[in-house]
Amino acid sequence: MLTCSIDRDLFYLPKCVCTIFAVAALTLSALDLANIRSAEDAAALIHQDRLRAVDLSDWMRAAIESLLAPSVSPFVVVAIPDDEIAAMPELPVIVVEVEPLPPIAVTPEPVVAAEPSPAQRLRLAGDEYTKAERCLADAIYFEARAEPERGQMAVAQVVVNRAFSGFYPKDICGVVYQNADRRSCQFSFACDGKPKTIDEHDAWARADRIAQQILDGQIYLPEVAKSTHFHAVYVHPNWVREMKKVTNYGIHNFYRPIAWGDGLEEPGVSAGKKSN
Repeated sequence: MLTCSIDRDLFYLPKCVCTIFAVAALTLSALDLANIRSAEDAAALIHQDRLRAVDLSDWMRAAIESLLAPSVSPFVVVAIPDDEIAAMPELPVIVVEVEPLPPIAVTPEPVVAAEPSPAQRLRLAGDEYTKAERCLADAIYFEARAEPERGQMAVAQVVVNRAFSGFYPKDICGVVYQNADRRSCQFSFACDGKPKTIDEHDAWARADRIAQQILDGQIYLPEVAKSTHFHAVYVHPNWVREMKKVTNYGIHNFYRPIAWGDGLEEPGVSAGKKSN
C-alpha cells in the first residue's frame, strides 16, 4: 500500500504537487485497465468518449473525490493498492525542507553583586576582625547597654559611620579609643578612669552579637543614616550648634555636622540592609 500524506495548513504547495501526481497515477492506472498501451490508443479512447468516470473502479472514484472534496481533517491521504503500483511509472520523490524557527533568545536575569560589608571594606579577617568586633562591642556595652536593642544598634552604626567619614581614624578600634590616652576621648567610657569590667554577661553577649551583625552588613537603621555623633538627652554640649539632628533613640540624640552634608556617598553600612 502506498500512502501520501499532506498537511493542508502548513504545506499548501507540496499538497498541490502530491495531488497532481496522485491524479496522474490514477489516470495511468485507468488507462492500463482499459488496455491502452500507447498515446495513440489513449487519444482514440478519449475521442470516442469511451473513458468515463463511471467506468472507473470504486476505489479510483473515491480517491479522486477525497482529493477534490474539502475535509475537516488537516491531512489528505491517498491510498493505492499494491497490485496497481507495478503498472505505475516510478514517481519522483519530493523532499520539502522546512527551515526551523530560530531559537527564542532568553535574557538571563541580571546578577546583582552584593554590596561589600563594612568588614570587607575594611579588609577585616582573622585576628583583625576579632579585634574590631571586640572594640565595637565595648562601645555598645559601655555606652548603651541600658538602651533598647535598636538604641545599641544606633550607637554601633555611628562608630562605623565615623570610620568611613574621612574625619576620624579609618579603623573601628581607632574610632572607639581615639585620644583615650590624652583624656580627651570621643567616647566617655574610654577615658573616664573607671574599670572596664564586664559583669552583665547577657548584655555583653547581645552587644557582641550586634557588633558582629553591624560589621557583616546585616544591620542598618535608615533613620540613623550617616549620623556621626550622639549624646545623652540629659546633657547639652556646645557642639550641637553645628549639627543637624537626625533622630532620637531612647536616651540618645543622634547628629551629623551640617558642613559634612548627608554623607550618602560615603561607603560603610549598606543602605540596602535593614535591622531585624
